[in-house]
Amino acid sequence: DEKLFFIFVVRSSALGEDSQNHSFAGIFQSRLKVNGAYNVAQAMADVIQSACSPLAQSYRLKNNLPLSDIKMAIVVQKMVVAEISGVAFGVNLQTGCRHSAWVSVADGLADGLVSGEVAGDEFVFSLAQNNSANSLDSGTVQALGSAVRSKHQIDIIKQVGRAVLSLRKKKKNPMDIEWAY
Repeated sequence: DEKLFFIFVVRSSALGEDSQNHSFAGIFQSRLKVNGAYNVAQAMADVIQSACSPLAQSYRLKNNLPLSDIKMAIVVQKMVVAEISGVAFGVNLQTGCRHSAWVSVADGLADGLVSGEVAGDEFVFSLAQNNSANSLDSGTVQALGSAVRSKHQIDIIKQVGRAVLSLRKKKKNPMDIEWAY
């Protein structure tokens, strides 16, 4: 009899990890491609311990955040095999325009992109000029630099841009999301 085999990602979910004023992006650990109960348990311990790492403590000191009473939770998710993935921001990082989204894209998993080890392709998704901020039905994607993607991937980038702008609208502040397709 065949047994099902899953690969997981173990991620941090700390209180205040991604707030309006502070982002712990790249500071807390995430573990990708984890399999087996023992390895998942070890990855969970590693992620929890990263809340007290020298890097996390330094970031807290630099930003006048408390060093005690740190509440760290974890999320265990089934690993996704991604064609492309990345990080999207609910604001244009160059101009500050809140009717545009900045979308960074990498082939496969975006772990190198998220950690800053790899430069991704950069795009700006903008709502149509005659479109109000209340409608996310149309818009354009502008490649920055020499980024080239297929029409299918541009359509995915548009969907991600719409999603992050919709989230910004609901939360009333720009948000960032990690995504995979």
